Amino acid sequence: MSQKAFFPSEPIEQSLKSFHLEVLDSTSSLEKAANAYHLIWIREGKGFQKIDLHTRHIQQNTLSFVGPHQMYAWEGTVSQGFQIRFTLDFLCATGFSDQSLSELRLFGDPQPCIHLDHAQDQKLLQMVRWWEEEAQSPSEIVEAWVGTILKLILLTCHQIHRGQAKSEKKHGPLAELTHRFKELVEEKFTSWHK
Repeated sequence: MSQKAFFPSEPIEQSLKSFHLEVLDSTSSLEKAANAYHLIWIREGKGFQKIDLHTRHIQQNTLSFVGPHQMYAWEGTVSQGFQIRFTLDFLCATGFSDQSLSELRLFGDPQPCIHLDHAQDQKLLQMVRWWEEEAQSPSEIVEAWVGTILKLILLTCHQIHRGQAKSEKKHGPLAELTHRFKELVEEKFTSWHK
């Protein structure tokens, strides 16, 4: 998929399709629904993503999150990935409140951009494959199954993001600068007291 466009905001149909999993490939378009949350997982590809006024460089194995009524644009290529769309009403109907979604801090401002390692990629891929299997069932409990899998995916994304945020605090630019400053002070102190 290679494109440059701002996507129109069309509401998701008010039906069983208040959740949707789309497999992305080179022929896909990243469409945005006005009343939906979007989890976009670029497994293979790269480009630039614009959410409201923030632009990010997206590489392979990156998850990004777009909330309802946000402007969204994509410029780049995707050869493999997934887009999950869901409404708040659907999530609440499965027992996950809007407060719980807010506490995950995935769709707030600024929205995280999560880079997955191989183990995290495989864990989420297993959940997405499970979603694909369960969504094919003609059962009346499809929404319950999909809702449960969606909650697992969101909680896993939160856990990964939280771990990355802690790592960035511990090993981020400020920590590196502080560490280097400490080394320089110790080096100077040692040279003065030889």
